Amino acid sequence: MHKKISWVVDARIKEGALDAFRVLLSEMVALVEEAEPGTRVYEWYLTDDGTRCHIVERYEDNAAAEAHLEWFQQHAVARFLELADLEGLTVYGDVSDKVRAVAGGFGATFMAPIGGFAR
Repeated sequence: MHKKISWVVDARIKEGALDAFRVLLSEMVALVEEAEPGTRVYEWYLTDDGTRCHIVERYEDNAAAEAHLEWFQQHAVARFLELADLEGLTVYGDVSDKVRAVAGGFGATFMAPIGGFAR
């Protein structure tokens, strides 16, 4: 198995918050791309009606995932939750206790690997 950690965030954008949410998205993507070399995938998807967003994230390992979660808690979580309601969080991989504790605080569902491959 690989050491990579992934998750998918499912968020419902609050009424009237789409423009501000897009600004936050742009800022977060730029900061993560610049400051987090262990982030392998960081993609945001929006429904056609602009009410729901999925964020797909993949990290090189637990250390990279932990670094992102620490940054998110310190710099972005309050603003994110002002603009969107967290509808779901699914975490994939053999996660560390720290990742489990932080993501679990957001109501995460954890899924351990049982087979397959990643290239």
